Amino acid sequence: MPLLLAGCGTTMSGHVVKPDGSGLTEPNVVVYTSPRTESVRVGKDGTFKLGKNVIEENEYTLIAEDKDGNMGYVRSFKPKKGSNKNIILRLSREIDGKDAVMEGGPNEGNTTGLGEKILKSSP
Repeated sequence: MPLLLAGCGTTMSGHVVKPDGSGLTEPNVVVYTSPRTESVRVGKDGTFKLGKNVIEENEYTLIAEDKDGNMGYVRSFKPKKGSNKNIILRLSREIDGKDAVMEGGPNEGNTTGLGEKILKSSP
């Protein structure tokens, strides 16, 4: 008899919002993880759910990117076993190349990079 483990996987889900925190009106956004497990398009209401190859307590960066190059991040997220809901990814404005000047590097205490919005999420 085969063993079925329905609903036992670890998932990450939530919403992608505009830079001002409001809901998306015409979402054309992809959410993916690093390390890459899968990528999904958000729903019409800005919701997403990632569950393919998500391993509990592994450290992930969740990334949202729209067709215009705006991105949002949640870094160092460690999902708990089961459902991890209400993760908010806030898109930020795309950075022009002329503005992408970084003072110092990872060895000088600058570890977040430019344009990243680091948000807390509630598992």
